[in-house]
Formats: sequence, structure tokens, C-alpha cells
Amino acid sequence: MENKKSRFLKIFTCFLFAVAVFAMFFYVIFVGDVTHNALSFACVATCFVLSLLFLKVKNSKALITFALAVNVVADYFFVLMPEHATVANLVLYILCGLQFVYFLYTLTFCKGIGLKILNIALRVGLCLIAYFLAERYWTLTVPQIIEMMCFINSFVTLLALLVNIKKDWLLFLGFLLFFASQFFGMLTLGGWAEILGTSGRFFEFITSNDLSYYLYIPGLLLISLSSVLFKNEKKG
Repeated sequence: MENKKSRFLKIFTCFLFAVAVFAMFFYVIFVGDVTHNALSFACVATCFVLSLLFLKVKNSKALITFALAVNVVADYFFVLMPEHATVANLVLYILCGLQFVYFLYTLTFCKGIGLKILNIALRVGLCLIAYFLAERYWTLTVPQIIEMMCFINSFVTLLALLVNIKKDWLLFLGFLLFFASQFFGMLTLGGWAEILGTSGRFFEFITSNDLSYYLYIPGLLLISLSSVLFKNEKKG
């Protein structure tokens, strides 16, 4: 059982890392290039390092640490190597892997085989419905279809975390911000604003204020904090 000294060390470490992340985060917002800035990448890497410090491999929270590691890889290419033509598609494929990791995590707190099957069936069913509807009404590129599938899986993960919110509300809040960031990123970077016919002041506000980034970093920080401060059962 965790003693008071160990708990205090965790809280103090989380505080220091949170201060470091927000210091870099606000510096980038007010001074630097939000999207392609080394400090933006440093924020993501710092969140991962925090989750790594108190990692227990046999705990299901290890999947959250692994998910943050995938974020680090994706942002390494997106933030630090934006000039490469293949980066956008590579990052998209990496984010597919990220959704798979979160899917595995949601299975760890699904009690019984029935809920696990429901989790899988909901993802597959929604993806199939969205694919056939999209094919009927829009002309989408392969990356846009993949992005849509990732977004649907992210939505189902959010629902699963909502069901588990009493046991880990911090992870739910963090993933909610991550989900919102993903949505705004799809509208701006993925071209979905044009596909959906989104325009007007709201879209101009999104594109001019980098809402995706503003939600992304705090979301990752909360996810990282949840991996340290919230206990969970061992896998299996």
C-alpha cells in the first residue's frame, strides 16, 4: 500500500512537471510558433517522462504511458520535421496506433466478456456506418477516411472513460480535451471544414487561435497526471 511519503513525492513531482509544462506552453503561445516549435514538442515529451517516472509495467496504467510515448513519436515528426512530404500520412498512421492503445486500455476495465465484445462491436459498427455514409455523400481521400475512423474510435474511447469516470475522472478530463483537440485539428488540418461546409466566424476563430494546440497540451498533461496519481488494477 502506498505510504504518505510516497504519495507526497508523487504529488510534489507532478506539481514540478506541471509547472514546467505550463511554463513552456504559455511561452510558446505568447512568443513562438505554436505548431512547429521545439518547446511544443518538449511539452509532449515532458508529459511522457512524468508518466514514466512512476511506471509499473504490470499495471494497466502502463498502457497510458505507452500511449504518451506514441504521442511523442507522432509529434517528433509533425513538430520537428514538417518539411517532409510524407510526414502528414506517417503521423496519421502513428495516431491510428495511438487509438489502438487506448482501445486496449478501455478493455482492461470492461467487466466480463460481454462488455468487451460491446466495446469492439460499437467501434466496428460506427466505423462501417460512417464509411458507407461518407462514400455516399462526400468524396474523401484515403487519409481523410483514416482520420474519420480514428475520430470515431476516439469518441468510443471517450464514452468508455465516461463510464469509468468515478474511478479515474482525471483521465476522462484529459482525454476529453484531447478529443476536442482532435476535432478542431480535423477541421483545420484535415480539411473537414470544407467537407462539412463549416464557415463563418466560428471557423475563423478556430483557425486564427490554434484551438487544437491549446487543448492538446493540457489534455496530455492531465492524462499523464492520471497515470501517476490514480491507481489501477493489474492487467489481466
